[in-house]
Amino acid sequence: MSDDTILITGASSDIGVALARRLAADDTRRRLICHYNTGRARIDQLHRDLGASIMPIQGDLSSPPGAEAFIEAMRRSSLVPRSVVHLPASKLRYERFGKADLSLLEAEWQIQLGSLIAILRHCLAGQKHAADERSRRRVVIALSSVTLGVPPKYLSMYTMIKYAQLGLVRALATEYGELGVSVNAVSPSMVETQLLSEVPRQIVEISQSQNPMGRNATADDVAGVIQFLLSPEAGFINGANLPVTGGSVL
Repeated sequence: MSDDTILITGASSDIGVALARRLAADDTRRRLICHYNTGRARIDQLHRDLGASIMPIQGDLSSPPGAEAFIEAMRRSSLVPRSVVHLPASKLRYERFGKADLSLLEAEWQIQLGSLIAILRHCLAGQKHAADERSRRRVVIALSSVTLGVPPKYLSMYTMIKYAQLGLVRALATEYGELGVSVNAVSPSMVETQLLSEVPRQIVEISQSQNPMGRNATADDVAGVIQFLLSPEAGFINGANLPVTGGSVL
């Protein structure tokens, strides 16, 4: 199973849920491999609402063995997705560089980058030239507007990881483009999701007031752009980092 199958890692996130609903509504024949770690209740609700379109697989991507176990679960189910969307991340934390918890950095590096490398190696193994546009593979990675313009203060560890992901996007776009794989990223400004629960409300409100559109992004704003990048209409977009910022970062 591959032609109509999309893997969404971090599918239990707000953006993941919004994306799964969009993709299922767009094509009822499509199958969505919905990765989750602790968000089982959200995936169960998606399964109830969308039925056979949803194929849940649990996996703890915060360690290499956990990522390999998740990949092995896909192998056992003979699941080779045509496209991959990588969303997982921990809650956003503002902290000074000198006080950053490096153990948290290591875990987050594995969740956002290490697991992504392992998953893409599995999914892109033996990749050959795509026969036509519709058989082209897509990879979309959720980055952040910290990779656009001047990074904000007190997000040094987060910014470093996002730039590393951006480097991977551009490297793979160059290496796999001629083989029929498009690799792109989306970089939203502050998104009103559960990942902001540890961010002071004042910072969230300042971000909203300073945005030219008078609000922060929503999960559906980001999901819509990802949906576009997965579509044939985005066929000649490769290596791009699309801003979803309402004009706050240009």
